[in-house]
Amino acid sequence: MLLKLISFSAACIFYLTSFYVSLMPVQVSAGQFNDGLKAYSNKEYKKALELWLPLAERGKTGAQYNVGLIYLDGKGVPQDHKKAFKWLRIASHQKHKKAQNKLAGMYLSGSGISQDYAKAFQWYQMAADLGLPEAQFNLGEMYYLGKGIEQDEARAKEWWLKASEQNWPNAKLRLAGKDPLKVIAAKKSVPTKNQVLNTSTIPATTATPGVTSIPIPKATIVRPAPIPVIDLAPDEPDQQYILGRRYYTGTGVKKNYETAFKWWQKAAEQDYPAAQYSLAMLYFSGRGTKQDDDAAYKWLSESAARGNSNAQNNLGIMYEYGRGTEQNYALALRWYERAADSGHSRAQYSLGTMYHYGRGVKKDTSKARLWYQKAAKTGHSGAKKALGKL
Repeated sequence: MLLKLISFSAACIFYLTSFYVSLMPVQVSAGQFNDGLKAYSNKEYKKALELWLPLAERGKTGAQYNVGLIYLDGKGVPQDHKKAFKWLRIASHQKHKKAQNKLAGMYLSGSGISQDYAKAFQWYQMAADLGLPEAQFNLGEMYYLGKGIEQDEARAKEWWLKASEQNWPNAKLRLAGKDPLKVIAAKKSVPTKNQVLNTSTIPATTATPGVTSIPIPKATIVRPAPIPVIDLAPDEPDQQYILGRRYYTGTGVKKNYETAFKWWQKAAEQDYPAAQYSLAMLYFSGRGTKQDDDAAYKWLSESAARGNSNAQNNLGIMYEYGRGTEQNYALALRWYERAADSGHSRAQYSLGTMYHYGRGVKKDTSKARLWYQKAAKTGHSGAKKALGKL
C-alpha cells in the first residue's frame, strides 16, 4: 500500500548560513556525540568541540546546540558570539527549544548581533510553546516589561504560571511578588554558565535556574510601540519563511496557500532549508500551486542535503515508492538512516520495515526490532503493532 508523505509541520524549521552538506547521505555517529559529552564533562572542551563540530555540520541538532554554547561561553576556544549565533540559530530552526531560548537571549542583549526585542520575543515564544520552562518565564518577563510586545501583566502571569507548574523557581518568585534578581543577589548567587545539551549524562538543570532572565528593572524601561506580527523584513529568508507560515496557517492574516507558496519560494531560492521543505510539501499536495511530484522531489533533495530531518524522511519515501524519481530502495534506506539518526520516529519505523521485509537490504529481524523499538519509544503506533508481529 502506498504510504503518504507525512503531514506538513510549519514549526519544524532550521536555518543554515554557510555550510553545505553533500547530497550523498552521511550517517551521524551516536558514539562520536557521546564521546564529546565525556570530553566536555572532563573539561576537555577543545576535544569536545572537535568531536561535535563535524556532527553539527552534518545536521545533528544536539551537536549544533553544543557547538553554539561552547563558542558562547568561550570554553576551549576564544569566545565568538558570531559563531555562537550561527550554530544556535541553526539548531533553533530545527525546533531545539534550549537553542531557541539562548538565541532569544542573544537578540535581547545584542550579543554579537543587533539588539532586536521583536525577534527575542518571537524566539522566546517558540521555545515557550515547546514547553521549556525557562523560556516560559522569560516570555512572561517580556510581557511584564513590554519588550518586543505591548505590556500585558495578565499574559505575563499566565506564562509565569506555566513555568511555575514545571517548578521553575524564578516563576514562583514572580507569582509571589518577588524580584528573582534581588533574591539571587541576596543569596550571593553566581550566574550559571550556559549549559551544554546532554540527553544522557550531564544534568539538564542548573544550580541557579533562570539567571538568564531579563536583568532590567521595570522602572527604567522605555517601551517601544507594539510591533504587528506581520511587520517583517521581506528580504531576509527567515522572515520570508515566517510570512509563508503565517499565510499557510492563517495566523494574524487570512489563510492563503498561494501567498504562502510565494514567500516560501523566495526563501527556498535563497537556500533556506525549512522553506525548501515546505515548498516541496505544497508541490506534493497541490496546495497553492499545481501538484508536481518532480518539483517536490527537487526541493526535498535540497532541504534534505542541508540536514532537515523531515525532508530526509520524505525523500526516503519518494525513493522507496518511486514518487518524482525512480524507485531506489538503497537510497531510500540511506535517507531514512539520516533522518532516523536525528530521532525522526517515522524514519525509524520505515527503517524497521526495510529490514523487516528486506527492501534494499538483507532481511534482518534483529535490526528491524531495534528500529521499531526506537520508534515505539516516541509513541509511533505502527511501530508498536509491528513489534507485536515479529
